[in-house]
Amino acid sequence: MNIKKTLALALGLGTLLTGPVFAYKGMGPQGMGRPMAPPVDQAKLQEFCKEVQPLYQREAQLRAEARSLILQPNPNWDTILAKEQELAKIRVEIMKKGHEKGLPLGKHGHWRRYCGW
Repeated sequence: MNIKKTLALALGLGTLLTGPVFAYKGMGPQGMGRPMAPPVDQAKLQEFCKEVQPLYQREAQLRAEARSLILQPNPNWDTILAKEQELAKIRVEIMKKGHEKGLPLGKHGHWRRYCGW
């Protein structure tokens, strides 16, 4: 009788622990729930990548500057605000260029992965 209870308990715990894994939506060839990206016209994508690469470089530079300003002992919050506003403008400009090219890559834009940098 004791073995049956132990076996039933182990089976119940195993079901509880593995059930959510099998119920997880989005599992498949793409991996952990990431939706499959729609096909993209490669000519438009390459043109887009050439146009926005300077914007991405400027964004990385501004992000580093903002981080260094934040880490100072007495940060100048007005300067940090100006950097963050400029970062937001750059992100919007990148999204705008992607939309103008007809790239269906979402509002947050995962273009860097497609551009290869």
